[in-house]
Amino acid sequence: MVTKRRWEEALKVAEKKLRVGDVIPALSALNDAAGKLSEELEDRHRLEGDSEEVKVVHYTSLETIHALLTESSTQYLRLYDSVHLTDPQEGWYVFNEIELGKKSRWLESPVSHAYIISFFPCEDNADGKTYDHLSHWRAYGDNGRGCSMVVSVPRSQLYAVNYCRDVKDDAAEKLNEFVTVSDKVWDEIIIRRKKGEGQYENILKMFATALKSRFLHKHPSYKYEHELRALVAATERSIETEVRGRHIRHYVRNDAFSSMDCLLTSDCRITVGPAVDYKQDVAQSFRRILIRRGKTGPKVDFSKIPYRTI
Repeated sequence: MVTKRRWEEALKVAEKKLRVGDVIPALSALNDAAGKLSEELEDRHRLEGDSEEVKVVHYTSLETIHALLTESSTQYLRLYDSVHLTDPQEGWYVFNEIELGKKSRWLESPVSHAYIISFFPCEDNADGKTYDHLSHWRAYGDNGRGCSMVVSVPRSQLYAVNYCRDVKDDAAEKLNEFVTVSDKVWDEIIIRRKKGEGQYENILKMFATALKSRFLHKHPSYKYEHELRALVAATERSIETEVRGRHIRHYVRNDAFSSMDCLLTSDCRITVGPAVDYKQDVAQSFRRILIRRGKTGPKVDFSKIPYRTI
């Protein structure tokens, strides 16, 4: 509650200064409010814990795992365009409840996609082992024809997806309060920033946080997933493409996932999906690749789930 009062108090100061025409003090107070609110909204999705890295599970295609193990040019994890998310309403749960002014309409623009990679906690739960989880195979592992891999990634890169309506509504309410004020002075912010007058980086950070927040809320029906995400906003220059089947997919690279040394460690695991043909042979092929590369890890196995695709 202390944090809430801090950003709300700063926002009220900004509104008061605007009413009497004190633009510079208003912008300073708005920048202060933006920094505090941005921190609050991001913290609610951060993972608790002291370790720098978190062991997680990532489901992907058979082709991706093969490329990671054999092709030095593709030994990184890709963050894909948010248009490919499982919940078609993602990106709008928060923004549908924000009354954007004319100056803030760019926030709902289709070009404001996030680029995302999905992970899941690496632990046993009531439904079984998370690296061999049928619902995850269906949604994220090429309908059981792909692979899962257990890797360690930086905790700082991960955000927990929210499935609770109350948390989503609270985020929308706070963003609505902020946007209502910032919309009144948006032109002034842009002009002064171009001239190098004043420090308004917190305000810009706030809108980057708002874009992230779009893609950290899902429908409650997906709460069984316990999904974790790394996500970034991308510039046109950083976007790459690949052809997969009949589709062209857009992706970006991220420095945190550009080195796959973390994949080839003894405490990591690759699991071949339950619907892969001759999955025992595929697992053995991966083991041979690792041996040729002089690697003793990760452990390679195949799913024990009986599953037939239709």
